[in-house]
Amino acid sequence: ALDNAEAAATAAAGTVFPLPNDWMFSQAAMTQALFLRVIKSYRARLRANNPRFPSLAACQAANPAEDCSKEVTATDVNWAKVVADAQGGITTDLTIITSTTTGPNMSWTNQWYSYGTWHQMTPFLFGMADKTGAYDAWIATPLSTRGAGPTPFFLQTDDQRFPQGASRAAQQADFTVGGAAGVATNPGCSVANTICKRYFRNRDGLDPAASPSWGASQYDHVRFFSWKNSGFGSGVTGQNGPFPFFTVAELNMLEAEGQIRLGNYPAAAALIDKTRSTCGYGSVPAGCTLRATGNGFSLTWAPVAGGSSVTAPIGGGLPPLSGVVADGTTPVPGGAACVPKVPSNASEVGGGTVACGNIFEAMKWEKRIEEAYTAFATWYFDSRRWGDLPLNTPVHWAPPYPDLQVRLRVGPQIYSVGGGTNPTGSAARSGYGW
Repeated sequence: ALDNAEAAATAAAGTVFPLPNDWMFSQAAMTQALFLRVIKSYRARLRANNPRFPSLAACQAANPAEDCSKEVTATDVNWAKVVADAQGGITTDLTIITSTTTGPNMSWTNQWYSYGTWHQMTPFLFGMADKTGAYDAWIATPLSTRGAGPTPFFLQTDDQRFPQGASRAAQQADFTVGGAAGVATNPGCSVANTICKRYFRNRDGLDPAASPSWGASQYDHVRFFSWKNSGFGSGVTGQNGPFPFFTVAELNMLEAEGQIRLGNYPAAAALIDKTRSTCGYGSVPAGCTLRATGNGFSLTWAPVAGGSSVTAPIGGGLPPLSGVVADGTTPVPGGAACVPKVPSNASEVGGGTVACGNIFEAMKWEKRIEEAYTAFATWYFDSRRWGDLPLNTPVHWAPPYPDLQVRLRVGPQIYSVGGGTNPTGSAARSGYGW
């Protein structure tokens, strides 16, 4: 894939631009300059996502019979090239005009947005935003009983991309996708061409079943609900219109990861703060900086402190890292309300604890929240590289058995991977303990 990207960049010199509108269906005209920025963005993603393990030691720990020297790890990545490509990549979100008639489409996002038993957010990761102690207690509970009981997981957080309020009713009053008639601060986002004020909702319908119980929560991802339900554009229907196939926020976090791995912590902090600490809906918290146009879809709100309405994308509204965190060990600011809270020893037997994360964990939090449902399997590829997959998760697909048979492979030469019982391809126990 990287070779093809290089070849495309070379071929661009002899190509007439802009490219036809029906080539990539991008919302912006595909000029030569934008084409090269798109290539660099995907190169950064491909390089970063290639590793199967965070380190050689992690591979060897989970796969003692494997020759792990043949595996690609995060330490093998040329992070300077990732940084360079990210710096030369897209400067606004790459939005593609989806069409249920002609394509392209985002059918998998549409399917997961069917909700019910298709979708609810597991507390394992998004619970890291909680400030009440609920996540601490959840992590400390044995996996077999985690989430058991009639009330699905509930959190409170200062991250403005989540519903705000000290109770389920309060969070539903703060934001529902259907909105509330006559309530200017809850406009909803179910009709065409509207943007949700939060990325997640506290579900206002029936809670779906969760089996195992640790999957249960009160929360769904709804950032793209208007696109799913009604579409974007003139006279469109659901799943039609602009959708972000590659976001500036993802690219910023790819560069931030590279900068952290290269020891450039202030540069990484500034990149993380572009989404982490920028204003939430209503210009919350007071004194916050607006998120840049083109880094997410914009909506208009009246600041809660008064003043003229503003139009901008939604940010996290969390305490900034810049000027506070300048190394790889200092905890993120926020005290008891810090985001993210990172688990340790969170194994299936229980007894895990949580503590405020460092700058690398802050980068991971932003990447997870901002790229969710924008590209396929992003949390998986990131977690594989970071060493965050659950124990024995397969780190890649095995070759299909017909492909091996046609090459005259027999017996043990036809193999699977992962699971802890196969000789190769199992993830080690994660840094979080699961």
